Amino acid sequence: IVMLQSGFRAPMGIKVYGPDLMTIESFGLDLERLLKMAPGVRADAVFADAVAVADAGAYALVLEGIPTDLAERITAAIDIPTIGIGAGPGCDGQVLVCYDLLGLTTDLRPKFVKRYAELYEAGVAAARTYCEEVRSGAFPTAEHGFGEVKRSDPTHAGKGARVVGRIPPRSSVAPKPGYGPHG
Repeated sequence: IVMLQSGFRAPMGIKVYGPDLMTIESFGLDLERLLKMAPGVRADAVFADAVAVADAGAYALVLEGIPTDLAERITAAIDIPTIGIGAGPGCDGQVLVCYDLLGLTTDLRPKFVKRYAELYEAGVAAARTYCEEVRSGAFPTAEHGFGEVKRSDPTHAGKGARVVGRIPPRSSVAPKPGYGPHG
């Protein structure tokens, strides 16, 4: 799946690091807004890129945060499915991020997001309860485990349990030829 978002023709990548996902996403959206205001982002360039990507053999195209009429034109012009995220109803399919759909944030509300629930407070309350129960010893209890090893069979590890292998110490693992800095 190829994603057309900014309209910039040159490949670019910006790695954003932060204390949590919400901070990173918020900064990323601000950065995206600023990039879209830069002169030179033209609808005809995005359209041409979409057609070229489809002609090159892509099996789907994600159209994110582009004008609705442009997304409709692209969808009509190419023979592969378009998936929209903030690109309007004219795409073949839609994407909506789960934490946006479920309302798991309080302040991050992109224009194209429709909330189907407001679960932030319930999620915070559930996490607090979980932490309190772990600290107090109320969770887990015997009912949350797999029982005990049968005394008559010392090799029995429990229903469904099996040993599938051992991970060797890191120093004894040799990289595959052709991989890594010395490959």
